[in-house]
Amino acid sequence: MKTKNKIFSILTGIAMTGMFMVSGTAQAADQSAASPAVQSNAQGSTQSTAADTAKVTASDPAKAGAAEDSMGVKPSGRYLFESPRWGYSIVCPSKPIGVMPVSMIYGNGRKGDVLIFEYASDGSIKKAWAIFRNAFEEKALPDLNKLSQKDQSDLVNAYMNGGYGYQQVAIVETTKNNKALMCITAKNVAADTTGDGKPDKEITADSQIAVMFFRGNKGGRFSTELVMYPELTQEDLNLFRTGSSTVWES
Repeated sequence: MKTKNKIFSILTGIAMTGMFMVSGTAQAADQSAASPAVQSNAQGSTQSTAADTAKVTASDPAKAGAAEDSMGVKPSGRYLFESPRWGYSIVCPSKPIGVMPVSMIYGNGRKGDVLIFEYASDGSIKKAWAIFRNAFEEKALPDLNKLSQKDQSDLVNAYMNGGYGYQQVAIVETTKNNKALMCITAKNVAADTTGDGKPDKEITADSQIAVMFFRGNKGGRFSTELVMYPELTQEDLNLFRTGSSTVWES
């Protein structure tokens, strides 16, 4: 019973963090309904906020760490994105072509940045990383590095079977001394279209999302999110996971 209560606390504390992580399978149709919010902020709005939000500089190999080899990107092609406002940096496989505050997409009160790497032909966002500060309550996520194998298994199973619409859930290493909870949404999801709380139709989401929850080098509560239309690729997923491992609190 104690384990179940702990898992429930973790779920309720974290599930509201991402834009598409609100309701799980029963309301997974909201993924497609929420996507216009991402698309509505195209190049004009994005570029105008870049100077106020962060700066992008040539990657510093000393800070890039393991990303130099594991990203599979030449040093000259990587960029160190620094966010003075939110006090962190992250190594990207290329220079973002747009930057905006996460509050413009995910709502007021959210802290962090959205890094845009690709636009669709209609000007909507096709591929982006979102980096959140204060992404979850302190007590909502236990120290993943100290969880027993059983508690890790219970946590993963709770997410996989809790109706959150995830295709994959795992606890992964970001560095030798740090772990993250990683979740990937399903492309095909069961949706409640009648409002009775029961899935009655399978739909194909217009995007796929990968999310990682972890603590930074100074204990900051981070989540990083990869959003891609129409679906994730293995290459971009690998780059995202590697990039997330380079988040550094200043």
